[in-house]
Amino acid sequence: TQQAQTEGTEFVKAELKKLPTPGQLKKKTKAQLVEMGLEFGIELDKKKNKDTMIADLKKGHKAKQK
Repeated sequence: TQQAQTEGTEFVKAELKKLPTPGQLKKKTKAQLVEMGLEFGIELDKKKNKDTMIADLKKGHKAKQK
């Protein structure tokens, strides 16, 4: 069961590695961006404008991959 749990975790990590394209991110609402950030373990501020939120998401995602 330990191996199955590890495989499941690796699958989740692989699924979360890629961000949507910039065009897809632009089409999302601020609430959807916040939700996506939480999936990646990144806290976004809804008070910021959408472009800033996208930049924060990209920066946080890049930092998490290291």
